[in-house]
Amino acid sequence: MCPKMRTVYVPSAVSSFFTFEGVGEDGSFIQPLQRVGAKGGGFKLVKGTHTSAELIESPEDEVLFDGRPIANSTTHAVLNIVRRRTGFKGHFRVTHWVEVPIGAGFGTSASASIGAAVAVLREIDFKGTFRLAGEIAHEADLVSHTGLGTVGAIYASAGTGGLIVEPGGPGVCRVEAFMEDFEKLSLIAVTFKSREKRPLLTSSDIIKRVNEVGTRTLERVMSNPSSVVMLRESRKFAVDAGLATPELDKVCSLMEEAGALASAHNMIGEAAHCIAWRDDARHVTKRLIESYPAARLTVSKMTESSFKVQETP
Repeated sequence: MCPKMRTVYVPSAVSSFFTFEGVGEDGSFIQPLQRVGAKGGGFKLVKGTHTSAELIESPEDEVLFDGRPIANSTTHAVLNIVRRRTGFKGHFRVTHWVEVPIGAGFGTSASASIGAAVAVLREIDFKGTFRLAGEIAHEADLVSHTGLGTVGAIYASAGTGGLIVEPGGPGVCRVEAFMEDFEKLSLIAVTFKSREKRPLLTSSDIIKRVNEVGTRTLERVMSNPSSVVMLRESRKFAVDAGLATPELDKVCSLMEEAGALASAHNMIGEAAHCIAWRDDARHVTKRLIESYPAARLTVSKMTESSFKVQETP
């Protein structure tokens, strides 16, 4: 009998605004890693990451994203942490297929890390739960400076869109979900290019400014919690925190003129996103394609799920 093919699906997560929590102004961690993270808000998307893992006879790991080998990725950090925490000595080939842009504020480092941790732990038949996989992914995302709080938010799996009000890793992070029906909404995003996060996540000036502006943003959204309010406040956040660009703000204006309910800049990436009623999404996407033909357009439904192990013959 042929062995079954096992893949792990994890949704992506667009971040609209954030704060640094448990991080010093020099970017160092001043709390235990399970207490380090972010507050903020965003959405989970149906389009995400599909990951498989297999043991290989090799002196080093192999990691592929969309068929291309990648060195020194967050997934490599996941594999090192798995070996440290389980005592396993072997090496792996991990393959990711990603349905959204990488390095542009879609939480792909978090979704890929979760997928890798789950796939590898199952490959070696390690007896553990999703929380262990989440803790490994959270640590890898932090030490690689590729993310802050997205792993914990995906693990929390509360609703489709909402706010992280308690930072940290799995079991610590707390999400307040918006009481809305997202079934008839689409998230539409335009991505121009990826953005290196390490300089931003370790800059004392940016950390201080983001925390000042982000704290006020969270307070305003919590006083009237909804996806539209969050996006409107997040767009202001990007400008006030110094993370906006004139071009991205122009994209946001075009999205809303074309029929989007509200829009914001991706955190962090050269990208912007909006939500629109499904019936209006076609007009919004048409305007974006006409105006930015070279950019990558992403259109996705949103989801409440956190992860799923899928086995096929």
